[in-house]
Amino acid sequence: MEEPLISYVLTTRNKFFYLEKVLDAFFETKRSNEEIIVADGGSDDGSVEYLKNLQERGKIDLLIEGPDKGQAHGTNRAMLQARGKLVKFLLDDDIFDFSLIRRCAEYLEEKPWIDAVASNMWEHEIPVRSEEPKRIFRWDAEYQEWISNGSPFWFSDLVLMIRRTSIALCGLWNINSSVIDVDYGMRLTGSRKIRLAWCNGCLATRVLNPSSLSVQPGY
Repeated sequence: MEEPLISYVLTTRNKFFYLEKVLDAFFETKRSNEEIIVADGGSDDGSVEYLKNLQERGKIDLLIEGPDKGQAHGTNRAMLQARGKLVKFLLDDDIFDFSLIRRCAEYLEEKPWIDAVASNMWEHEIPVRSEEPKRIFRWDAEYQEWISNGSPFWFSDLVLMIRRTSIALCGLWNINSSVIDVDYGMRLTGSRKIRLAWCNGCLATRVLNPSSLSVQPGY
């Protein structure tokens, strides 16, 4: 079986309303050289039944079920099952620019010495109060500082894609951290051994919603 170019890794728990929309957007443009792996951390809101149905229909390549120890643990479980050359992280209640993600994948294909790529990020909120995003998180300056003097900086996991063969270098997600993207970003940029490229666009939009703001340990 041919190795996929991109493995999309998605973790979820009890966010069926948003999960369905995220996956619908992905399936609209999914390519034959891509796979998606979903780790459900023990949902009881209908998500598991929905995901099983998608797997039976061949729309999900691998479904990992059962309680986990939070988002970091679920991400690790899924990431270690990835077959693609590249691993792109998804969340179950946000928006992703799959066209730009694929352009970044092409860039990594052309430059096999790069371990990972990340980008800036839009932020929106529900209920929608404006057609314009609420704000943009820009890390261009921090990236340039990192290039110049190695100053570590954090960025969101929503905008990160790594080379699968670089997982041994970049490491797994920290299951003991309450802010796993900050932890992972600081670890990546804290090491001068990791080669990180930067996209000036926005690979994702963080969507603030009642589900994301609720207290769900690790999710």
